[in-house]
Amino acid sequence: DLDSLSVTTRGPGKGLLGVYTELEKAPIAEIHVSPSAEWQTFEANVSDSVVGEQPLFFRYEGPGMIDFKAFALG
Repeated sequence: DLDSLSVTTRGPGKGLLGVYTELEKAPIAEIHVSPSAEWQTFEANVSDSVVGEQPLFFRYEGPGMIDFKAFALG
């Protein structure tokens, strides 16, 4: 089961990183990211709507930009 998802980012951006299995539907997780000059890991719980193997799409919304290094499933 997929319970949580974490992302590692850096940069001046501050906002939400939405994680989707389908871009037209609601995100399965919304991860709050904050500005950091160093790589930092942020985590959020995943909704119960993920079953089986699914593609993942990441969409950042907020001011500034972020560098996206990695994600991990928990």
